[in-house]
Amino acid sequence: MRLWEKNYVLTMTIILLVLYGSMLFVLNYSFRFNLERVCEQGMQTEQSILYSVKSLLNEDGEHKKLKLYSEVLEKQGIFFAVYKGQEAVTDSLPVFEAPSLSEGKVQMLRAVDGRYLCFADTFMYQDIEKVSVYYAEKVDDLYKNHQRQSYLLLVISTFISLIIAAILYFVMKKIYYPINNIAHELRTPLTSIQGYAQYILFGKVSEEDIQYACARINEETGYINEVIERLLVMEHIKDGKISLEKIDAVAFFEKVKAHYPSVIIDNTMDTIIGDETLLLCLFMNLLSNTRRAGEKITITAHGGEINICNEDDYIDKAMLRLLNGNRAIPKDRIQGKGLGVSLCHEIVKLHRGTLRYESQEEGEGVRITITFPD
Repeated sequence: MRLWEKNYVLTMTIILLVLYGSMLFVLNYSFRFNLERVCEQGMQTEQSILYSVKSLLNEDGEHKKLKLYSEVLEKQGIFFAVYKGQEAVTDSLPVFEAPSLSEGKVQMLRAVDGRYLCFADTFMYQDIEKVSVYYAEKVDDLYKNHQRQSYLLLVISTFISLIIAAILYFVMKKIYYPINNIAHELRTPLTSIQGYAQYILFGKVSEEDIQYACARINEETGYINEVIERLLVMEHIKDGKISLEKIDAVAFFEKVKAHYPSVIIDNTMDTIIGDETLLLCLFMNLLSNTRRAGEKITITAHGGEINICNEDDYIDKAMLRLLNGNRAIPKDRIQGKGLGVSLCHEIVKLHRGTLRYESQEEGEGVRITITFPD
């Protein structure tokens, strides 16, 4: 697993833990809050029933009146029982699976048809007889609502996590893509340098071969230096250290030509507005890519437009879409082109310009156009 993939998995794990942990906290808090509210309402209702029971016990036909009262409450999901001593005056309580109700305690008991919030209270009737009142209110709706909220939050959290996962995946891939490309570029010259060095150390080679190997090593180390410059420029960009200044165009293109002596430069520009370090990196990358196809490279700079043309180069339409779209280029499609193009697009964007590749039929060359605002 690559570094960015490990970082992606680690980051997503932390995000999911925070997301689902927050979801569980919200659900738990919401359920406890609603349960406390139901308990408070239940206690008020139980006190009201207790008061009503006391009043009805002092009237004629108390048994009948309490049963009628019980039937009315039962339609509201409230059940109660009244006992004078051991005698049941009325009893509409469901059969609970748990032990019997305890006086002075709030209990949540389960019956065959659901859950009930239960209370028990006693008082002395006419100061001679103990009366017990048992109260039970069905609270299945509370648990059903909690279950529905849990499912809803789970669906929402899953949807959000998928969106975050997709966004994070593409962002991290884009961030690490240039680094992966640069690492890939470093591996080839380092392998070449190691091979030539071993050839000199262990082989019986002539002076001419040693000079050739040293020249190759020097060339590859120069290329590695260019790659390291890209890394420094990338850090330069991330830190936001962009300095837009007037650059002498003639001196600037002389620096470019010093790196690529075979390049023909046709320049009528006096100054270029930008960051010289970034612009040099831009041209070094573009020239490095197109030079792989041949040395016939011309740079023309007029007005606010700079063109880099190579008569020997060719880019197919599919590759052009990738280059102009600033998209990630698969390794099997790079073939010497597209290395550092994301960085080039970023540099041009920072200068508020545009970068575009053009290629006609094979053999007619490639044109890279950089346009800067007035």
